[in-house]
Amino acid sequence: MVLPQTLLDRYHELFHWYRIPIPFIQQRILYNFMDLGYWDRHLRKIQLSSLKKHDLIVNTIKKLMKDEVVIHGENGGLHILLEFNNGLKEKEIIERAKKHSVLVSGVSTFWMNKSNYSGNMIMIGFGGMPEKEIVEGIKVLKSALLDK
Repeated sequence: MVLPQTLLDRYHELFHWYRIPIPFIQQRILYNFMDLGYWDRHLRKIQLSSLKKHDLIVNTIKKLMKDEVVIHGENGGLHILLEFNNGLKEKEIIERAKKHSVLVSGVSTFWMNKSNYSGNMIMIGFGGMPEKEIVEGIKVLKSALLDK
């Protein structure tokens, strides 16, 4: 566990009895990895990669789908929500996308106040996708959901 210095005393107070099951050598390797700056370098690399993918998916959607969708969550994270303005509902959107081998997720199960949910949104994750697949996936999704 990595804790900020300010929480260390509290941790020791509450968990002084807890025996750490991770071998010392692995702890030392992780310590050195972080101490030598490799962890920070890794985080910066991942952040840059994620930002590029985020900008790519948002720009591709805006270019291809224009005002036929509304993008929610445009300013961060590894997924976005797409709200469709063409009358399709979540279940139909997911089914059509699946028929075209595009995996998207519904958001209704995560919506706390169901009366505020429009019923026409999906979630698209892009963190683990190569950039080329992002563009191709949005093209296929547009074809499956918006082209007549």
